[in-house]
Amino acid sequence: MKLSRASFGRRFEAFVLDYLLFLGCFYVIAFGIVLLYLLWPAILMPLFSNVLTGFLFVTLPICLYYILLESSPRRATLGKRKRGLQVIQKDGSRLTILRSCSRTLLKFIPFELARICAWQFVFKDMRNSPIFIAEVALVCLLVAANLLGLRKSRTHRTLYDWISNVYVVRV
Repeated sequence: MKLSRASFGRRFEAFVLDYLLFLGCFYVIAFGIVLLYLLWPAILMPLFSNVLTGFLFVTLPICLYYILLESSPRRATLGKRKRGLQVIQKDGSRLTILRSCSRTLLKFIPFELARICAWQFVFKDMRNSPIFIAEVALVCLLVAANLLGLRKSRTHRTLYDWISNVYVVRV
């Protein structure tokens, strides 16, 4: 099996395919939320004004998707499989659950910070707070570092790939 580094374009296409899948799942969740609102409207504000709820319903399922599929024998999410990509360790072996978990957690730090910022913006009105501004700046910095590494580095590795010492390759 010949392996070569995955290009920015292929990785982006895989990302879009995975997120289209997530979008479909979120439509189902949104439908459930509407039903919940119609049956029990008083529960929505206490449920969704808590930052933990977003983590449990959004971040955790997405992280589990990446952790379990990228450490599986196929070494790829559905989007990566469709684009002929795999996530491997430096020696070519499949990711351990621990390495996949650390890579995924590093990958989702900007996402989770952005989600918390959005929650603070809506529920806490912190948009003028120095902490809020620093959080938004950190999100932008991390996303830029990941995109620059992916686009400009010879190995097309993001910051979280580099830190977790993994490669995304074309099979």
